[in-house]
Amino acid sequence: MASRRLSMGSVLGAMCWVAASCGIAAEEPRMVAAEGFAGRDVLTIPDGAFLGGLALSPEGALVTYDNGSGEIQVHGEGEPRVLARFTPAVFGSFLIRREAGLVFGESSGGNIYAVPFSGEGAVLEDNIPFAFDMAIDAAGRGFVTVLESGTTRILLADTDPASADRVVVSDIPGFSGPLAFDAGGGLLYGTVLQEGPQKLVRFSREAVEGALSGPPILFEDGEVLLDEVPGFFSLRWGGGRLVYSDLGFATGRGALSLIDPEAAYLVTPIAEYLGPEGILSPGYIALSDGTAPFGPGAGPAGGKVFVSYANFRNVNRIAEIVPETWFVRGRVNGDDDIDISDAVALLEFLFGGAEGPEVADAGDINDDGTMDISDPIYLLEYLFQGGSEPPPPFPEPGKDPAPPL
Repeated sequence: MASRRLSMGSVLGAMCWVAASCGIAAEEPRMVAAEGFAGRDVLTIPDGAFLGGLALSPEGALVTYDNGSGEIQVHGEGEPRVLARFTPAVFGSFLIRREAGLVFGESSGGNIYAVPFSGEGAVLEDNIPFAFDMAIDAAGRGFVTVLESGTTRILLADTDPASADRVVVSDIPGFSGPLAFDAGGGLLYGTVLQEGPQKLVRFSREAVEGALSGPPILFEDGEVLLDEVPGFFSLRWGGGRLVYSDLGFATGRGALSLIDPEAAYLVTPIAEYLGPEGILSPGYIALSDGTAPFGPGAGPAGGKVFVSYANFRNVNRIAEIVPETWFVRGRVNGDDDIDISDAVALLEFLFGGAEGPEVADAGDINDDGTMDISDPIYLLEYLFQGGSEPPPPFPEPGKDPAPPL
């Protein structure tokens, strides 16, 4: 079978055609955020458009590539700003943020372009047929997954369209999958449509560096971190966490999930995409890092995840998913214990000009909607006079079950 037929871009194109031409139900799908997260749609893509990449500008605006119009657009206030236009339109594979611009890869001609945010257009950097995804390491080097002649490999993009690109990892099973670099410089790869459950595999920084001057790494020599994943489409690293989208083609539902390397690569759902029997899938991911790790209950400090999702017929959107703000009522000074020091900290805030609790509701100890002298009194009575314990969330973190009107 020709490798063009096996490219992941061809699979997406075929799914789009099937959904439009085979009478799949047009019932609208919906996104359901998991516990600890909140989600909302922030951009609806016009009918006839089909995304081929998603990224963020330095200001945090969404940047998309539309396979229909051939435009890379920045979505701020007003009409989208066009950074580059391809005529005729090409089939986009990825859009990656890099320094002052973007890297755009397309599978129609196998070209990889540098696209500055200044709007000066696209500059050809490399030619890698059937490139699916790219990850950029700390040194600014781009690594690309490709499926060519029935074999999936990871290549180093050398920024020379005329030269052959070095093979870094070889003999990868299944279709081309997504890539990411972790904080330690390890190269992470998610398999796609290999036999059996999909895997998350890590190649160490030392092994990658060795492959840049010696023989490539064999896929089987990578460290398997997870071996029972439904599937990968997009994989992104940010804030000490991995976020990935899977493929919802067969079941009519897809999922966005979080992987925590510090918790033995524990997988936590972020959102599920529910639809009628047929095709529904989350797709491209872009991350906006916060000052704290992204996770359930982290609040605004945890940053944001943007994800495209579509039924490849009449729904094509980008959603923003953020952690809910969880707190413990009575935890005023920020340490793990709730004791007299929290009552003192609240009194100093109310009457001494000290800094208040990070989450205001934590200081509303009696949950009457106001922080005042009654709150430290309530806490002291609970601690020393057998008074009622603070209302939920207490003693474990959570969200306010019934915020005051």
